[in-house]
Amino acid sequence: MKLYLHLGYPKTATKFLQREYFSKSKNINYLGKPFNKKIIKLFKEITKKKMSNNIRFKKKYIINNLSKKKINLISQESFFSIFFNKKNHIDTTIKNLRKILKTHKLDLKIFILIRNQEDLFLSLFTESFLSIKNEYKVDNLEQFIENIDDIKFSTFLDNLNFNKRIKTLNKTFGTGNVKVFLYEDLKYNFNFFRKNLVKYLCLDYHEEKKYLKNKIIHASKKKNEKYISNETYLISEKLSNLWIYKKLKRILKKNIRVKLKNIFDLRYTENSTELYYKNLDHKKTIKNYFKSENKKINLNKIKLKKFNYI
Repeated sequence: MKLYLHLGYPKTATKFLQREYFSKSKNINYLGKPFNKKIIKLFKEITKKKMSNNIRFKKKYIINNLSKKKINLISQESFFSIFFNKKNHIDTTIKNLRKILKTHKLDLKIFILIRNQEDLFLSLFTESFLSIKNEYKVDNLEQFIENIDDIKFSTFLDNLNFNKRIKTLNKTFGTGNVKVFLYEDLKYNFNFFRKNLVKYLCLDYHEEKKYLKNKIIHASKKKNEKYISNETYLISEKLSNLWIYKKLKRILKKNIRVKLKNIFDLRYTENSTELYYKNLDHKKTIKNYFKSENKKINLNKIKLKKFNYI
């Protein structure tokens, strides 16, 4: 049986792929998102430094949900999120994944999308600002960038070192089993991206293109767009379980609900986004921080330069 594992990165159109393609294609046995409770529990276990011993039962649960007639696909970008992994190093999570999925019954393939760090850094920072503020004791984006070489930021920044992350994946799963796609191809050269993704999944392009259509990837295309923080999302999740919220949801129109939701967001993130795009030195600092490692990535250097990786 063939199983594809899509690991993100976060903020590289993962929700677009999950909602608009993986879950809709009749040729893919898609195992989330949304996940059932057992899979959620299993994924949380995988992010622990030391997993419980009943690995055999975890393997059995996944294998029992796989299809022999279709390709199987799990998509979970949170494995590449330092806040989902908490204190655990992401490399440990990758090794735990290998332990769970290592079996002769599976032909395991891994693929990820990467996005130039200038843009990805801002997107991740603004989304998780409260977590970053509490974890690293910084009050704003400028303070983080101005002290970027401080060792206390290394965990956050190390996760954006694509070359290191790809090396870990190759070492863990085998070089021939790992594929890297560019988010920028998806955004600016959709047909090229679609053909390459469908080819990698060993599916028929003419069949799959009716499922994978070019739509707006993210609402935050505008430079000064407000971001909804991760904490806001969690608050909204809790509110959604209240009976009064469920009643209001039936009454209120969607655009009003969105406005109410945004009240919980941090006004700061909107200002940071605007400031970041105006201050070219900030973007240059982020680019230069990763530039030397990005040059080592085994991808088309012309494209990497075009899309501001190097």
